[in-house]
Amino acid sequence: MAAKSRAMTRRNLAPVEPNETVQTTKVEVNAHETKPPPRFTEATLLSAMEGAGKLVEDEELRAAMKEKGLGTPATRASIIERADQREICPSPARELQPTAKAFSAHHAAARLGHPELWQATS
Repeated sequence: MAAKSRAMTRRNLAPVEPNETVQTTKVEVNAHETKPPPRFTEATLLSAMEGAGKLVEDEELRAAMKEKGLGTPATRASIIERADQREICPSPARELQPTAKAFSAHHAAARLGHPELWQATS
């Protein structure tokens, strides 16, 4: 029994055997909300484009993107500028804000396969 008490102090949940009855001594409700990851800024998006491919699992795609990432520095900046001009992902206040056009493009890319090319990474 002493071993069980020590285990309970080290963990949030004590082991429970099937059909074992337990007694609740305290219930605490905490209201939390999940926070989404921060939106890209132009600088963080440029960095992500430069490192694109590092998390790609498909070896052939990873090899193709290994040295340059997604485009060259000049084309990366041009892609972001064009996305802003075409109102795909305008940046009115530093953070890039996706529009309905961006979501449509995302869904179209998803239908092409290769989820590592369109899924968000952490």
